[in-house]
Amino acid sequence: MTTLNFADDKKFSTGDGPTAVGVGDYNGDGHLDLAVVNRLANNVAILLGDGTGNFGTAPSLNVGTLPLDVALAMRLTSKWEMVLMA
Repeated sequence: MTTLNFADDKKFSTGDGPTAVGVGDYNGDGHLDLAVVNRLANNVAILLGDGTGNFGTAPSLNVGTLPLDVALAMRLTSKWEMVLMA
């Protein structure tokens, strides 16, 4: 039987009414970041990861009314660009 050990939980402030989270490298530094949809605040908070399980203060991006979900896609124009949709 395999025993799993987990670190203590960490809490991060995201915003009002978080409903969904998207994980990706949003700033291109090689560390996973979080995009959290805040349905009641009509925004998406971006928590930039430092690679050790910690995330910085979340700046927010205003989006349409009552967002439900978030998606990340890559598109090729003159170069590869990351597109965050909420």
